[in-house]
Amino acid sequence: MLVSLFLKSNQPEKARSVQEESSLLVKSPDMHWQSVIDYYFTSMLLFRTINNIAVAGDYQQLYLSKIAALRSRGIIAKSYYERDRE
Repeated sequence: MLVSLFLKSNQPEKARSVQEESSLLVKSPDMHWQSVIDYYFTSMLLFRTINNIAVAGDYQQLYLSKIAALRSRGIIAKSYYERDRE
């Protein structure tokens, strides 16, 4: 949530700091899938914003792979922040 808010406020440095701190949390096996896909999606937006296209592409791939894995289990998922950008 903070990454998205900082990006909307044109503060990519703060967004990146929060993203880096959040990376440890996402690795937890107890993390709910919605939080994971939101992290992947907002990280993709962050790295697009700071023009690091390679890393943005990595997060996009992680996002799409997680969405596909969830779909194979019958879960239709989408990042909250993807809806926010529509």
